[in-house]
Amino acid sequence: MKADPHLWGRGDRRRITSAKFPPAVLALVELRDGPGCVECSRLGVAPPQDEPLEVDHKQPLARGGDNRWENLQILCRWHNRAKCAGTLAALERQGKRPPWAP
Repeated sequence: MKADPHLWGRGDRRRITSAKFPPAVLALVELRDGPGCVECSRLGVAPPQDEPLEVDHKQPLARGGDNRWENLQILCRWHNRAKCAGTLAALERQGKRPPWAP
C-alpha cells in the first residue's frame, strides 16, 4: 500500500534532494500552483528552458518547516538562490527581476 501523498512528509524535517520527493507529492504542488516557478508566474514571465527548477520549502527546515506538500513550492534556480540568500524581498523592493524578465 502506497503512502498517502497528503500525509507524506508531515513532521519530517530531514533535508532531502528533489529526486527523493514522491511524484504524487510533487503532483499535488503542481496542481495547487501550476507548472514552473511560482515567482516567475507571479511576475508574468517564464524562465528559460535551461533554467533548472528546484523544490523549495516555504517555511525553511531550519525554522521548523517540514517536507509536507503544503510547505513546498517550485522555484527556478534564480529565485531559489535569491530566497536562500535572503535577498529576494530586497531585490523586489529595488524593482530587480530575473535577467530574463523584461
